[in-house]
Amino acid sequence: MKKICISLVLVLLFILPPVLTGCFPRQSVDMQSLKNALDQVTEQMKNSSGDYVYMVDTDGAAVITGYNGHETDLVIPAEIDGIRVKELGAKSFYGNTELLSVSVPEGVEWINSNAFTGCVNIGSYSFPSTLKVIASYAFSLNRSLTGVTLPENMRSVNSGAFYSCSKLARLEITGKDTKFSGNPLTGCHSLSEVVIDPGNEHLKLENSAITDRTENIFICYLPGHGVGVGGRKTDIEYSVPDGIEVIDYGAFENCDGITSVRLPDSLKTIKDNAFLGCTNLKNINIPSQVESIGTFAFEFDKQLSELTIPEATKIIGRHAFDGCDSLVVSVYEGSYAEEYVSGYSGGLEFRVIPRQ
Repeated sequence: MKKICISLVLVLLFILPPVLTGCFPRQSVDMQSLKNALDQVTEQMKNSSGDYVYMVDTDGAAVITGYNGHETDLVIPAEIDGIRVKELGAKSFYGNTELLSVSVPEGVEWINSNAFTGCVNIGSYSFPSTLKVIASYAFSLNRSLTGVTLPENMRSVNSGAFYSCSKLARLEITGKDTKFSGNPLTGCHSLSEVVIDPGNEHLKLENSAITDRTENIFICYLPGHGVGVGGRKTDIEYSVPDGIEVIDYGAFENCDGITSVRLPDSLKTIKDNAFLGCTNLKNINIPSQVESIGTFAFEFDKQLSELTIPEATKIIGRHAFDGCDSLVVSVYEGSYAEEYVSGYSGGLEFRVIPRQ
């Protein structure tokens, strides 16, 4: 897909110089015009063969960009018009509600963003040994998907790849070099069984969570781990492992069974949506080394009553505390946090800790 993008950039090189040098009247060229031109070029690069729409990248491999068939148990071909299929393009099967199972052929290396988003009736996928990358939100909202086995050569599974796959109960990671780039499992609250190759260099299962041992990232908490299919833990007082430096995007999102969280002294970053929707969370500490708190980090944590933001915190995202109806935030006099809460949109109750 990257090489197709390069081809489109080359097209832009022919479009932009006249714009930038003033050969066209300024009012006649805008971003929408450029987008329309690119869309037109992209459409012209597409080919149709049977039920499939595809493009050919600069390596001469096929990238499937669309599917018009009505199969329920789909076996994607390894070749189209004699051309090897290397990628499944962005949104290529988006919103297909007829599909019940999909077999991805050997030779496919990359499944792009939102390729199968909203395919709500797919219960299983078969992945090839050649698969290396699953892009962001590729299988999001696959609400019938129950199990996933990632092949040995998988390198990267990106943020939101399995977002809100609410029935996903089993995940097996067979590769030694498989890495999560962001949290791919936000909203997968039914995950009761996770198997990670013990030789994996990056990922580790510990204390009902997946962490990245090489970058000290807490990727996601697993509220259904070890409980059984459909079960979720409740009234949990949870301690994030020592040594963790980052709480990843959506790591505890909508984990309503959590009542208390202890964060380690090593922590430096709390990313966007980290504790969003933890409606029963009453107690959490922000360690003294935390430098940034992301957008929507604690949104809708309605029972959270108090929080102290350390002086080290220099970045707090927008709407970090929206919907925290009971919250009183303590901030240090003259700190960035004092400035932030003072101008908080919608108001936020706070108190200032005087300097000694």
